[in-house]
Amino acid sequence: EKVQANPVLATDVEIRHGSYYLGHLRDSEIALGQSESMSLLEDILADADNIRYAWKLTVAVGSLRLVQSALPAWMGIMWYQGWFKDAIDALELLTIRLSELPHNDPEVVLIYAQTKKSLGEFYYLIGDQQSGLREMQNGLQKINESYFSKDETERFRLPGNPISTSGNDHDSKEIYQLGLVLA
Repeated sequence: EKVQANPVLATDVEIRHGSYYLGHLRDSEIALGQSESMSLLEDILADADNIRYAWKLTVAVGSLRLVQSALPAWMGIMWYQGWFKDAIDALELLTIRLSELPHNDPEVVLIYAQTKKSLGEFYYLIGDQQSGLREMQNGLQKINESYFSKDETERFRLPGNPISTSGNDHDSKEIYQLGLVLA
């Protein structure tokens, strides 16, 4: 009640809450992929309610970089746990927030495409292939409608993509589009 009585303090606490839990997810992503990560996974699952709340607050505040950095780990955990509908709800919430932001901002376009790719995958997992295809096509359409300079297309480079590290002069926007089509 005391925190809510002071809106500035409440906002600060919400931002710190989101930064802590989503930052923990982001920092755990690599370790979660290793076989000896069961205790880490258990710790994260014990905090699942806090992570869900942090996700909602962080999306509402519009801290896109934090949301984007936690997106792969959080969606991976939801997939692993079979929380497909929860993942769809979280991604739909993010989609709504993204629709309120500038449509020509490369960062917004990138997270929009990532969100639509994940939505497509989760819809597929619940057996709704039509919705999955629609979401992935929406992600592709957003990329196709966007015009970026050569420097801005670097943001579309897929992490760990062998083409991106080989030094070839491939258009990274094209590579990301192909990745969405294949997904």
